[in-house]
Amino acid sequence: MSDKIISILGFYYEEWKFRQENLWKRIIQFFIIIFFVSTFPITIGILNGISIPKIPLVVFPIIGIILSLFFLLFCLSESSRINSIDYKIKLIIQNEFPNYAKNNLIPFNKKYIGKKDACFIFRWKMAIWVPIALSSMQIVLAIFIILLILSNSL
Repeated sequence: MSDKIISILGFYYEEWKFRQENLWKRIIQFFIIIFFVSTFPITIGILNGISIPKIPLVVFPIIGIILSLFFLLFCLSESSRINSIDYKIKLIIQNEFPNYAKNNLIPFNKKYIGKKDACFIFRWKMAIWVPIALSSMQIVLAIFIILLILSNSL
């Protein structure tokens, strides 16, 4: 019975590991692509030899905002999948191998005096708050670029 459970745990771990690696790789790729799409009206000025078709420059930061929202949706859905696999692994370990469960550890997000919850950000996993922070930065940057374009500062 233990060998079967250990092989199931191995399967879940491989899935968890794949999803973690895939998520962080995609976060970096999306961030770079969205940054360059949103800032294209500025970078086109730096690269003097490039000519683009008659596309209004405001289209690029708008596409950046749309991509940022898609990025956030993708990351949060992938994070949800990672969390469900993580929960399943911990549940199997707790039920089948209680001596190895992490029940005796004190979570970082609890204050020891008064037993109140710490800041909400410490209850979130990195796969949740990092995409939210990066998406917010990208959207603010795109809005700033739109304002620069509309005020004819570029």
